[in-house]
Amino acid sequence: MKSFEHPEKSGIVIAETANIKAGQRYGTSWQVRIPAKLTGGTRERAQFPTREEAFRFADDRFLALKKHGTAFAELPPAQQQEAVMAWRILKEAGLGFVESARVAVKVLRPAGGTKTVADVVAEMVASKETRAKAKELDEGTVADFKVRAKSLTETFGTKAINLLTVDDVKSWLAGVREKKAQRTTLNFRNCIAEILRHAKASRYTHENVMEYFTREDYARLGGEKASKKVGDIGILSVDDAEKLLTAAAKQAGKPLLASLALRLFCGTRTTETYKLTWEDVHWQDAKPYVHVSETIAKKRRIRLVDIPENALAWLSLCAKETGKVSPKNTVADYFAAVTALADKADVTMPKNATRHSFGSYHYALHGDSIKTSTQMGHKQGDDVLFAHYRQLVRPGAAERFFNLRPAPGAGKVVKFPELKSA
Repeated sequence: MKSFEHPEKSGIVIAETANIKAGQRYGTSWQVRIPAKLTGGTRERAQFPTREEAFRFADDRFLALKKHGTAFAELPPAQQQEAVMAWRILKEAGLGFVESARVAVKVLRPAGGTKTVADVVAEMVASKETRAKAKELDEGTVADFKVRAKSLTETFGTKAINLLTVDDVKSWLAGVREKKAQRTTLNFRNCIAEILRHAKASRYTHENVMEYFTREDYARLGGEKASKKVGDIGILSVDDAEKLLTAAAKQAGKPLLASLALRLFCGTRTTETYKLTWEDVHWQDAKPYVHVSETIAKKRRIRLVDIPENALAWLSLCAKETGKVSPKNTVADYFAAVTALADKADVTMPKNATRHSFGSYHYALHGDSIKTSTQMGHKQGDDVLFAHYRQLVRPGAAERFFNLRPAPGAGKVVKFPELKSA
């Protein structure tokens, strides 16, 4: 069998060896032997089926040892090739090996540990559910978060959150926007923004990629603010509001009358109204009001809402001392009952019609956007009123709206105290 030094005077020996299996000899292969004195550590051996492959390997190893010394030689051949490729990429970008390695560790091995998108969502859901049980967070808020976060995990669940890119987020939001309205898209965007802020604060990711969103990105993917055109806002006509209340007053036990009166004439949100108890409705005070507590109000914004005289007239037909204003077991049951009542009364109910109606008629009657906004619980002042709820109505219609009262003989009337001037 042949053996020889290659490259010449390198100390590397290439030897032809016999292939033997189960005592049977079949063909030959070529073995490259690199002595320990050359590697600076232990000797190396590598076997190849052809002489040419053995020669190429010996040439590459000898060149690497000459150029980079024993430290580089300690790297396996495959890693040496990667190192050379990486060096070329970094050189072109003007970056150094050490600098790049430190950044890579920070990005690829986050200090808080590697978490998938699904892991982070599960962590946040657990935290929110704990807060909800402690009455620190509204259960509806938790439910909304879970619905929106589910869509995110269905797309990126197994992906490490530190590897989520700005293009990933934009693409996902663009998909939401194709199917959903602007307000809904904005809600989804706020959801993923909260998740990414949590991930960065928990050191599961080095950066929040949404920090690279431009104003154009925000405008395109949900808008900078949720806005609606006046023509997109649906309210009830005065006649339809009267038909709805009259139908509620005719129901056995009048289970929906109080909640509808409060929604139409006090501007309480549907979900807020559903949670109200009669202890929150101070209809016997000299200046009647509804107490929307922090456990009821959206975003825990406590407010006291005036009850107008015509609303008292409707409440007088069904007021109680204790218990829920709406006796339905769930919000879904309540929505279904109101929808069925509206259908029976032949009234079309646009989305958020009662609250939009209150905002529109109240502003038309008083001409005071701040007063209307305060009643509705808008922290931002009148901007939200004009963007969302104000529908153009005539002052005469507003006067009719806030003078809607039950017809004589509509039912048993609870006697109210004589109202004193404020």
